[in-house]
Amino acid sequence: MVVKIATVTTVTVGGMAALSHLTHRDVGNVTMMSGTLLTM
Repeated sequence: MVVKIATVTTVTVGGMAALSHLTHRDVGNVTMMSGTLLTM
């Protein structure tokens, strides 16, 4: 459980930090990937 939380946190923070470097389409792809991780 702790590992899952840490992974989600890392992905979320990393995604937020990278937003300025991605296009809207890429952001959508990252969001879908993050959503997939959350359901696992």
